Amino acid sequence: MNKFIWLKILLVLFLFLAGACAPKPTFDALSVAPGADPDSDFMEAVAQAHESIGDFYAAYFSPGPTQSFAGLRVRFQIPGSDYYEYHWTEFVDYYNGIFTVRLVDSVGLDIGQHAGHQVGVPDSDVVDWIVIQEDGTFAGGYTMRLAYKRMTVEERRQFIATTGYVMD
Repeated sequence: MNKFIWLKILLVLFLFLAGACAPKPTFDALSVAPGADPDSDFMEAVAQAHESIGDFYAAYFSPGPTQSFAGLRVRFQIPGSDYYEYHWTEFVDYYNGIFTVRLVDSVGLDIGQHAGHQVGVPDSDVVDWIVIQEDGTFAGGYTMRLAYKRMTVEERRQFIATTGYVMD
């Protein structure tokens, strides 16, 4: 199975586990109203990602020999509403406040975006970044770490068994 399909499967599984199986936070992690502060821990994770985005650029543009993936978690607004869906994407380019990203999975919104499509995303809609090494260690992933923290012991065990990520 090629690495791209494997990565898609892992990310979809992660989103399922984080969104559906985690103890229910005070908001739906996949639908957050803009401008709202429904969960201070989530907002803190987003702030950490924004503050450390330079680390993402450094790893992306000078990857080590064991780097297996570098991506951004972005939000897409649900048409006709004030809610968003969050998805992991592959970084392609950045210019003048707009990230060009490649979708790793299909967006559940009715906006015609599917895996493999490239889209422009304002930097304000980037909520996280991650750089994964072959051994499962990673940098970034602040919102993923938060979702992991909120999982039950059994959900954590399943997450590690499925992804192979090393959580600290």
